Amino acid sequence: MVYIENGGEEQINDEISAYKSLVPDGQELVATVMIEIDSPIKRAEFLAKMGGFEEQISIKLRSID
Repeated sequence: MVYIENGGEEQINDEISAYKSLVPDGQELVATVMIEIDSPIKRAEFLAKMGGFEEQISIKLRSID
């Protein structure tokens, strides 16, 4: 993000703080869902309906033998 936003040294610690929760700790899987909606009105409507969706997502894995 520092590179994309043309940030300087002073931005590095802020970015580390913002994104450190996305780094897996031990035996966990961390994922980010990005939803891009250009219209501010449609985005606000969509996000108002999506509250708590992170509690409903699951990932199912199977072994390949």
